Amino acid sequence: MNLRKIKLALTVGLINQPKQNALIGIREMVAGSQDVGSFLGQSLLQNKPINDNLAKKTYALQFENCTINVDLLMNLCTNSEIVQRFQVQ
Repeated sequence: MNLRKIKLALTVGLINQPKQNALIGIREMVAGSQDVGSFLGQSLLQNKPINDNLAKKTYALQFENCTINVDLLMNLCTNSEIVQRFQVQ
């Protein structure tokens, strides 16, 4: 499995991604890669409110050959989200 290739594809994909759900976008970006395998599921690892309008959520996207942890900053008023960090394991 080429982690460097996966990270580069995710970085470029997130920069060029239209406004949509970040988790769905990440899942679709890596779904075509044979390195990660098929999608198994996702789970919410952490939901931490920052203030009245912002929350930090950490999700784990599980594939056959790896797990991608994604930190999202979510604006609760506008329902927008920003990918703060991702980690491929």
